[in-house]
Amino acid sequence: MDSAYTMLSSIVRSIPDSVWRLAADGMVVEILEGADGPYPLGPDAAGQHLRDLFPEEIATRCLHGIGKVLEAGTVVDVGFEQAASGSDGGRTFEARFVRADQNEVLGFVRDVTKRNRVESALGSQNLHDSLTGLANRALLDDRLAQALRRTWRDGGGLALLLLDLDRFKDMNDTLGREVGDQMLISVARCLTEAVNDGDTVARIGGDEFIVLADGLEDASGVLSLAERLSAAVQTSVRAHRSDSPISTTIGVAVAIDGDSDAATMISNAETAMYHAKQVGRGRIELFDSELQRRLERRLDLESALRMALANDEFEVHYQPIFNVASGDITGVEALLRWNRRNRGLVTAADFIPIAEETGLIKSLGAWALRRACSDVVVWDRSGMSLGLAVNISTDQLVDKDFVELVMATTTETGFDPRRLTIEVSETAVLGRDDTAAQNLTLIRQRGAQVALDDFGTGYSSLNHLRQLPITHLKIDRSFTAGLTTSVLDSKIIESTIALAHAIGLGVIAEGVETAAQLNMLGEFGCDEAQGFYLGKPQSSVDILRTVATHRSTTESR
Repeated sequence: MDSAYTMLSSIVRSIPDSVWRLAADGMVVEILEGADGPYPLGPDAAGQHLRDLFPEEIATRCLHGIGKVLEAGTVVDVGFEQAASGSDGGRTFEARFVRADQNEVLGFVRDVTKRNRVESALGSQNLHDSLTGLANRALLDDRLAQALRRTWRDGGGLALLLLDLDRFKDMNDTLGREVGDQMLISVARCLTEAVNDGDTVARIGGDEFIVLADGLEDASGVLSLAERLSAAVQTSVRAHRSDSPISTTIGVAVAIDGDSDAATMISNAETAMYHAKQVGRGRIELFDSELQRRLERRLDLESALRMALANDEFEVHYQPIFNVASGDITGVEALLRWNRRNRGLVTAADFIPIAEETGLIKSLGAWALRRACSDVVVWDRSGMSLGLAVNISTDQLVDKDFVELVMATTTETGFDPRRLTIEVSETAVLGRDDTAAQNLTLIRQRGAQVALDDFGTGYSSLNHLRQLPITHLKIDRSFTAGLTTSVLDSKIIESTIALAHAIGLGVIAEGVETAAQLNMLGEFGCDEAQGFYLGKPQSSVDILRTVATHRSTTESR
């Protein structure tokens, strides 16, 4: 027996636990220190009662566990803490009691302080964004569910505000991830300072943040908070990088008296935010049922758009471009049209933004370029030699394979690239890296022309004239519309034409609707013009007939 006991004692001392022998009444019979001691009770505790060694609450829990073990023979776990001494923050222990015989139990006690601290740290990491320290999606979902339960039980309302940083990806791609990360940290700090006590600020994606504001019920309070958040982002941007074009678009969803659930609220806020982006960046939009209907229509369009190319539902229409001085048709602008099956014509304004957001614009753009080049080559056989202008999207322009695509298309179709004009908007090159400018330069070297579309409506127009290989300016229709009614618009157009000619650029005016407008453009020396007064966009067959008729009429005069 002594030999067996000695061996048992050796085994006990080798494990990382403290082992207590305890009598049924809570008297300590023996304390055996484990390998990783110290533990709350040393060997000198033998012969003392648990109530003399521990605070009353801990002693009572241990005695209750001992009673259950001796009565039912089960294993009982009891956790307890040792109060902090100095700056160690206290220690936590787990005790497992098992019956040794009719009158004694063994208690295996382990210090779990480090383990709990690690688990707590991991739990914090699992609930917070590692970059900004804000709540993550999991913690936001939990707090949102609790807030909704409260409003259902007690009444009142709450608001969910989804913020998306506009043009952040462009900045991140241009300046690098480290700069982008510092910007996100700065934005997170400013948002936290802008909200009310008790509100939750979370980061749920690369450049997306959500604010959960509990207790906001009326529109004025929600709007006031949204405006503070928008201002906070701008404060952060100015402090971090003053020349950055970053703003924030905010979608807002509100729940009153618990009349929603977490998933629906987040979905509604996303719907409002996406709609705000479509209307114009830097906006605040509140969700309502009409937005939901618009979203459903948009999703329907997106789904149909993905099938439209395979179903051969697209067409290219052509709008004639006239030489203002001679009145001759010198070229055409290719315009993509979607003749949706069983639905009819879908306007470009409805489907081009969706194509750009879904990435389908590259495939559509490549298809339209090939079709237009092929059509013009066919017209050449009828004795018509026209220039061709094609609109190029931002995604196409910054594609490293763009120039190769254009050259391969002109080669395969037999179209002379010197008759091709690539039209790009000012926003397509705003804030981009060097890829756009490099592609345009290569296109010019291959003989194609480059027109800056919608001139005057974007940013830093004069700077683009210096940096980009532009051959033509296209005056936006918004200026042409005021040509005969606004002295300011007419002066702007006259000055633009003079400036362009002074630096060797041609000028094309869009949106000509009246003879008076065309006459004034002629007086100002505008080179070319297009618009409904001169000719609407037409199918390939119709434009061929229009050009032939126009030339026949002109020659007969």
